Amino acid sequence: MKRCDFQACCYKTDYPQTKPYGYMQNICVVIAALNESPRIAAALHGVLQSQVSDEIIVVDDGSGDGTAAAAAAAGASLVLTNAVNLGKAESVDRGIASSRRPIILLCDADVVIDPDIIRAVVEPVQKGQVHMMIGCHSGPGSDKFNSCSVDGAPASSFGVFSGLRCLTRELWERMHPSFKRGYNMELGLNLTARWSKARVKMAPFVYTHTTKSKKNHVRSASQYARMHLQIGRQYVYAYLLLAPPDVQAASWVILLLMIAALLLLLVGAPVISSRKIKKQATVFTTFYGAGRV
Repeated sequence: MKRCDFQACCYKTDYPQTKPYGYMQNICVVIAALNESPRIAAALHGVLQSQVSDEIIVVDDGSGDGTAAAAAAAGASLVLTNAVNLGKAESVDRGIASSRRPIILLCDADVVIDPDIIRAVVEPVQKGQVHMMIGCHSGPGSDKFNSCSVDGAPASSFGVFSGLRCLTRELWERMHPSFKRGYNMELGLNLTARWSKARVKMAPFVYTHTTKSKKNHVRSASQYARMHLQIGRQYVYAYLLLAPPDVQAASWVILLLMIAALLLLLVGAPVISSRKIKKQATVFTTFYGAGRV
């Protein structure tokens, strides 16, 4: 499928129905991995057992622990290796570009997923019922950016950032290139689907997620801060410059109103404080002046 310009096709809402081919024929699985040698086999096990695809692509994002060899030994049909660390979004984009299948299943390399869950995430997209299916964590220990309630409602106003999702290639190709960098991929898919009026469904599942703390590789607070700052910056950028015209206009109005309110607060606060000080001084002088008399 020819890659199209985001502004030209983001507003196109006539998504075709996905033809119900067999699982093995039209689905590719893409997993980006960084230093996941001890865990990649467990992640691949669920995918292999689900039998949703015979094309499983693992992109080793510059690992130094033999992740690529471990993925090949565990059953990945194709292993790509980045010479340097590019990031998850860039690695996923490279994996998707190496396949031409119309449906893409994205999985995290540090998540152990039951085969039945994988089939449940893939099936609605494969049957053409939705354009993206997101498996969100509803069990204990889930954070609000990756979780949803039992009825599938996202726990965060940003949407669900879960790495387990199945989507059409067309939805991926409609996404603006700026979302295919850094930590912006899940946000980009959520916003692109929303603005394109694509059909999206979220399904709550309980799965085993090997966190960084369990791997004795605790991500520092500064890294988390950079991640959320990048996502927040991209969120604002997208609404101001990438969204459909009516959404952009409303976003600019809200931004200008916020700036006006801030300026009013900054300018008005000293004036109010000055008047309060003068009033207190007058009361003080009057009270003590009357006392002396």
